[in-house]
Amino acid sequence: MAVNAGTVNVNNDQTGWSNADVMTALETVFSNLGMHGGTAKTGVPICTKWPGQTDSQPAQPYCNGFQGSNNPATTEFSHAGNNQLSWDNNRAERNFEVTAYGAIAYYMQETWQPTSINASTDTLTVPYNNVLTTGTELVFIPSGGTSDNAIGGLSLNQTVYVIRVSDTEIKVAANLTDAGNGQAITLTGAPVSGWSSTTKFFKPQAGSSNVTIETYQGDTLTFNVDATGLNICDGSSYVGNKVLSNANGTAGTLTENPYNSSGYITNVGTTSFTFDTRYWIQSEDNSDIESYDKPDTFHQGNVRQNLLGSDWTGRQGLISNRGPKVIEYCYASANTSAMKGTIVLKPRYSAYNYWDSYWKYTVPGTVTGGGGSGKDLKLRIHRWDSQSSSSYRGSISHIDIANVTDGWTAGATFTIPGASVGAEFETTPADYNIEFGTNTDETSTDAGDGICSIVTTNYGAGSTFFQKNDNGHYAVLKMRHDNSKKYKDSYYTFYIDRASSYTYRMCVKSGAYWETMNSLGTNANPPNQYFSDENNRGFYGFFDGIMGNNAGGDGTIDPNDTNYNYRQSFCTTSVPTDYKLRIKYWRAQSPQDDTFAVISFVQVIDDKIETYFTFSLPTAGFGVTSPGVDLDHLYHGHITRYTAYTNNSSNQARSLEVEMSVPNYQSGTAQPLNEGISFYTRTGDSSYGYLRNDGSNPSFQLSDRWAANINTPNYENDHDVVTYYRNADYDGISGTQDYYRPIKGIPLLNSFAPCPYYMPDDFVMIQVGTAPGLTQFRTGDTITVSASEIYTVIVASVEQSVTGLDDVSGASAIGILFCARTT
Repeated sequence: MAVNAGTVNVNNDQTGWSNADVMTALETVFSNLGMHGGTAKTGVPICTKWPGQTDSQPAQPYCNGFQGSNNPATTEFSHAGNNQLSWDNNRAERNFEVTAYGAIAYYMQETWQPTSINASTDTLTVPYNNVLTTGTELVFIPSGGTSDNAIGGLSLNQTVYVIRVSDTEIKVAANLTDAGNGQAITLTGAPVSGWSSTTKFFKPQAGSSNVTIETYQGDTLTFNVDATGLNICDGSSYVGNKVLSNANGTAGTLTENPYNSSGYITNVGTTSFTFDTRYWIQSEDNSDIESYDKPDTFHQGNVRQNLLGSDWTGRQGLISNRGPKVIEYCYASANTSAMKGTIVLKPRYSAYNYWDSYWKYTVPGTVTGGGGSGKDLKLRIHRWDSQSSSSYRGSISHIDIANVTDGWTAGATFTIPGASVGAEFETTPADYNIEFGTNTDETSTDAGDGICSIVTTNYGAGSTFFQKNDNGHYAVLKMRHDNSKKYKDSYYTFYIDRASSYTYRMCVKSGAYWETMNSLGTNANPPNQYFSDENNRGFYGFFDGIMGNNAGGDGTIDPNDTNYNYRQSFCTTSVPTDYKLRIKYWRAQSPQDDTFAVISFVQVIDDKIETYFTFSLPTAGFGVTSPGVDLDHLYHGHITRYTAYTNNSSNQARSLEVEMSVPNYQSGTAQPLNEGISFYTRTGDSSYGYLRNDGSNPSFQLSDRWAANINTPNYENDHDVVTYYRNADYDGISGTQDYYRPIKGIPLLNSFAPCPYYMPDDFVMIQVGTAPGLTQFRTGDTITVSASEIYTVIVASVEQSVTGLDDVSGASAIGILFCARTT
């Protein structure tokens, strides 16, 4: 048996290579090893650009879930859509008469009390509303009134139909046909007893049973109940700790809390109370949110709206404590489960809305540059709320992409009608249309006539990275382990340090999912400077998942700030591009585990091969036999590094270290191995059960140190793994007991119990003690045991010119070789 071995030369084995050349070569290595998993997808819209935006500016990184904490980094989206909506001081103050229909339902009858009449035009003045549209059926004083309460021309319990005149004026018609034709009933005067609470129009009782109430953010809903027990709840049915009360908010049992404490319903459950919606975020089912091939237990997408709870396991989305979730409201009986109905808060910009509202709009795939029929694009258009600065409130804050489709081009051309995205209450909604196409800045300050654009990406598979930045900043490996499992994939980001004092280090991070939605992704080209975590999410993307489990703090990548991340030198730091760079690899063959491979960066310096970053990634079999890793619950995210070790007890360069770690943010006690869920912990990593640390004396990794024991002092305080060796010439025993062989069945790691994985037998450790003393062992050298058993050196740790068993000073080279069988 022998491994499959190969070499990919960076930049065709020429000097002067670039970071992009390194990523292209690494991409080929992973392709040759069969590690690129998943299914390719091209032309996928991932974010929008404001007019004039460049790839060196991040996609809007802020959640905008509520006003106050996130002032805009930019307001460039106001360059589109005619800038700001008008300041709107109107809101509907809606009233409902609620009566029990036995224990079956609530009759939820909305009422309107006129305040004046213009008999010459047959017009009634009513409270501001968006509900009394032409054709709406009403009943005038269905019960409880007298003839003195009647409006002249109408009788008690009379059915009429609305003719809408304005937001505060109506006429009434005798039938639906007359309403459609504008034929109003002649009204002769005000009620004899004047306008009062008994002079009302009601929605008919029929059809009002458990009816859904749709209203705009900022409206008030007042309920007059015939008996106590009606409550307003978070969710779709009555739950005691979900009632919108201060007590529940304080206890932290609500999905959402209001903008401030004034939003709680202080007298909820009594015979009369008011739900002031200005303090509450809009309803949302998030049924349209998607991410490409994301575990279905994660919140899909990267749509920046709404707040999540403060518990660690609930933090997902663009910023650690924000992300999409279901927002529901209902009215419900505390006593009878069947008596309930839905309240839907629709988005609206007004002086009364304390939250940033957003509107959904679907762009047909058939537009110019679209993906074609059936490949529609779903957008969410967000506006700054009334509590924001007067210089930008009511203008567009950002535009998110909500779904995954493909086949689109970055120049797709379409127009979003203003009436569909918050301008429906404007005199001329078309003035607020938002144009998409070739990205163009506005013609002048506050002209609002700029053209937005979409950004597309390709998701690779098979022979290409999942994501790869053309300028060489980073690449993402999507490694498929088990297609039947929830965490079937591991995602690894590789990026090269751009910090001036630490250049030419390969940085690695891992996670259960790499999110690119509403980030520039592979299109990003940020300047060479440090950016905050939030801004970086708007550049390349980020690791998403359950905070503290399979996602952690600092889930982004930043080549400009890598001091606290997993990083290894992959070439010399002294004018590295003056030397050829190569990537070597060795992979086992079936029936051994042919998914196991070792990858090594080597460089040709003065005609000698120098070995640098050498590593392997987990296979699907890690921990399956013992201790029993199930990828429905855990994910593989560790990395194993192989390196010469020169700091044992005698400071001798005769040891080789096999080191495992979880490659993520590591600084003091803030690191992925902390015990107990914290901001940076990755408890869901399959190796966490071994690598966990209480944080008081943090270790970022554990390792085995394979050490030579030929004429080598191995002190008892060392934790070396030594290989068995006997030599009759020096030991004074029978030659039948001689032992000097490659060691196979290498545990990964020997320090783990039970051992979760053993390397395939073609990967071995070989101890050497040889003459002459200046003998060198380098990557690619061969060790011949017999004509049919030849090994190639992967990593060597050999000390030259030392005293061997022959006691000749400086005549021996002693150490350990990590090798792969090639013959």
